[in-house]
Amino acid sequence: MEYLASSGGLSCPESDQRMNYYGMGGIPDIVWDGVVRQVGSGSGDRDGVSFAAKIDARLAVDAPLAVSVMSYSFVGDDPYITVKIEVFEDLGSNANTYLRVGICENGLSYGGTDYHNVLRDMPADTPLTIMNVGEIQEVTIPLHMDGQWDPSELWAFAFVQRDSDRLIYNSGSTYITPYTLNVEVDGEQQAIIDAPYTFGLTTVTNIGIAPEHTVDINMDTSSLPEGWDAYFTLGGVDMTTTTVTLEQYDTAELTVTIVPGDGGGSGRAVLNVHSHSGEMDDINVPFVGIIAGSDLLIVSDDGGAGYAYDFFGPAIGTTTKTSAVWERALGGITAETLAPYEVVIWQTGNNYTSLDADDRAALQTYMGAGGRVFLSGEHLVAGIFAEAGTWLQFYLRVAYQTNGTSGSDVTGVTDDPISDGLVLDLLGGDGAGNYNDPDVIEPVNGGGGVRCFSYDLNNGAGVWVEYGNTRVVTFSFGFESINAVADRDLLMQQILQYLAPGASGVDSGNGLPQLVTLSQNVPNPFNPQTKISFNLDRQSQVHLAVYDVTGRLVRVLANEVRSAGEHTMIWDGRDTAGGQVASGTYFYRLTSPDNTFSRKMTMLK
Repeated sequence: MEYLASSGGLSCPESDQRMNYYGMGGIPDIVWDGVVRQVGSGSGDRDGVSFAAKIDARLAVDAPLAVSVMSYSFVGDDPYITVKIEVFEDLGSNANTYLRVGICENGLSYGGTDYHNVLRDMPADTPLTIMNVGEIQEVTIPLHMDGQWDPSELWAFAFVQRDSDRLIYNSGSTYITPYTLNVEVDGEQQAIIDAPYTFGLTTVTNIGIAPEHTVDINMDTSSLPEGWDAYFTLGGVDMTTTTVTLEQYDTAELTVTIVPGDGGGSGRAVLNVHSHSGEMDDINVPFVGIIAGSDLLIVSDDGGAGYAYDFFGPAIGTTTKTSAVWERALGGITAETLAPYEVVIWQTGNNYTSLDADDRAALQTYMGAGGRVFLSGEHLVAGIFAEAGTWLQFYLRVAYQTNGTSGSDVTGVTDDPISDGLVLDLLGGDGAGNYNDPDVIEPVNGGGGVRCFSYDLNNGAGVWVEYGNTRVVTFSFGFESINAVADRDLLMQQILQYLAPGASGVDSGNGLPQLVTLSQNVPNPFNPQTKISFNLDRQSQVHLAVYDVTGRLVRVLANEVRSAGEHTMIWDGRDTAGGQVASGTYFYRLTSPDNTFSRKMTMLK
């Protein structure tokens, strides 16, 4: 990331030249790896939240070479830095490619403000002379030290850059200690599964200066549901704990497997890497397995706060419905993934993020097919408004007013299906304690939305809307901040009863059975065909479709108006194109104006 201070009395020629090199207009103005540009992030983004998605994307890019600071000195008669470059993947060419080194100083005071990471000097470029796998170039570069610099506050960085397109291959710095590890996962850390699932290769590499590094590797399964298991495989042996010693640049290559239990839900296991050196924090790498077929999907987009597990899941557990958690930080989500679920709950906590274009596209497709959605989070609406105001108004039917309100109580609306009789306190108690400056929202004029919660008489806190078969509930505060478990449970029950009547697991209160039903297919398992029956309480538009375990649509069995009563459809195990599907688990979903049901079935050959 090119983000070097160049201001007033702290400016230096090299810093100004780098800004000109990238055509940067000022700070905050970011160029990631010399390739991905973000202009004008805004002075309010000093915590870096707006950069999180770009950081995650760059971390996922495999580097073809390693850049390591082997040794250095900022004192004495001959200050220097020694950098080692090792090629792991053929570059094809090393033309116009250079090793560049910079010296920065921390703790500088200017104009009454302390500054860190101020660029002091950049020695002359060193051409890259290697380009094939296994080749190593080691360079010792003399450094110029100014007598006014404080050696104890200096640090240096090194990076390899190709000038033809300004791509930065990789970088290193003197912040790398003798004991430093790099842990990378080849591919996904989260997957939809219906059997034991092995993730891609996880590589633990000793990239520190020390000649060897001893580490403990263990699999934490404490967060897995009952009946689930997880382990890792190293050297062909399955285990949950081991100790390895790695020489410099040596690796331990292992794979993680999650074994699901019966029923729906999701499981989270964490691979922990602990250094014996005592000089570095543990590295924790999560892996998540999700069983398609749960009734609800919680998209956890709260920056790792864990609200999906601590607050949303337990509240859903007071109904008869099952839920699974998709961790947005571990990967994007598609419309195909959302499709099998009766209700999607998207929660952002205090992540101060907006749904990106891909997230919005997935939700748009899901809602277009009659999906039911509950969104919750502080500044979630403001973020969407800033990125896609038209989308916010058209699909959520919500108008963003402002942020910041006085008072921490939200009050329901008499006779409202969601909020009737509720007065919620968002501070203290056993809530998450994260209430802070939420958005004020209102229904879009003429959009059919209804305000269901208010901070006071003039400031809206919640809106619900229904159009076609779609129903959406949007809160401008975090559900997790409600300070009483009884209030959270009751509110979640009422939200689900509104979003999927008869499918929330909550008694309707009238003593009558639900007349809209979806029966288990017969036979099950089946080959070559099976019967799927459903009952309607009145003439209705229905949509009955089959999906695979990834959420991909396999076949639409009905999409039409049907009369009241029982109906039976036959699925012959073929997809839309007429091809025979493979053995495995599939899901069928029935959607009518007021109901959504899903069930699981198995085809055997």
